[in-house]
Amino acid sequence: MKHKPSQSLNHLIDAADALLSADDPDDAWLSSVKLVEQSGGNALNVIEVDRGTGALLWARSSMNPEWLEDYFSQSFLDLDPLVLSAHRGDQLSRMVNGRVQTFTDDSKQADDLSDQIVQWGYHTIDFYAFATDKPSTFKGLAFSYETERAHRMLEQKLLCGLISSVVFAPSDVNSAGATPFFENALTSREKDVLRYLAAGLRNDAIAWKMRIAEITVRSHTKSARRKLGASTREQAIALAIRSGQLEL
Repeated sequence: MKHKPSQSLNHLIDAADALLSADDPDDAWLSSVKLVEQSGGNALNVIEVDRGTGALLWARSSMNPEWLEDYFSQSFLDLDPLVLSAHRGDQLSRMVNGRVQTFTDDSKQADDLSDQIVQWGYHTIDFYAFATDKPSTFKGLAFSYETERAHRMLEQKLLCGLISSVVFAPSDVNSAGATPFFENALTSREKDVLRYLAAGLRNDAIAWKMRIAEITVRSHTKSARRKLGASTREQAIALAIRSGQLEL
């Protein structure tokens, strides 16, 4: 006697087909958002975080753009309990009404984060952490729901795993799902300077190759370090590679 596939299994098969048939990274992101909405969610976030520093390397989000601007401008990332829980090693965390049970933060900024998340309609958020192909980073995927509800956690985790395997860093600020955070993206000139630095060239040699003044090379280096939060050239190169913005 043959057994018919369950509705959940059929949904996962359809999800895999949709994601694997995406033509490019932006299509993969848009297909992922659609699958989350079909599962009853109202937003999807995918981020990559440096395990050592906790720095956000890139992010895609389908949350309200005005809320995302508020989130980054108010430095909520620094105290976001979902990101902090993943950084300490938790593979799954749940936020309800802006709070995560395993975290206690009575600061005014934490209260503001909690209140604003609820006001924007993100009542319940499930956050999954996945390993990447780089041991120094992890990917975080957040499913958001407008109301609290019971979830088929296994199905949801499998769907998140599928999404994690196809969603990568936005190529520029115009990429689908790119967040205001991506205003810190490196320019093509900054990438060229870092690439030459990584190859061992000095500032004067880089200036000659790029046909720009040496002071301009230093300016590009300083700007790239600022955007990446790097204290040295070497750290800037490493962070640019980890974030997918630089290939050597």
